[in-house]
Amino acid sequence: MLFLTRSRERSLKHLEWRVRLFGAGALLALVGISLQASWLIYTAIAVLVAGVTLRLLEGSPPDDDDSNAHDEESDGGPGAL
Repeated sequence: MLFLTRSRERSLKHLEWRVRLFGAGALLALVGISLQASWLIYTAIAVLVAGVTLRLLEGSPPDDDDSNAHDEESDGGPGAL
């Protein structure tokens, strides 16, 4: 099963480049299909794979929220009265 995260920092990082790569790949694919040029289609696939790779190489942001919540509970943080 696929779980999607809604982290803004991760999703907006390199967004402009991913959109450009997707647009270029889609345009190359359409032109390649219309001209029946297999080399152009393979180039489009390579451009699209580059965009996906850029997305996957970003990594996950550090999970600071869980560690901060645990620290506040253990040392009598704002919730302790």
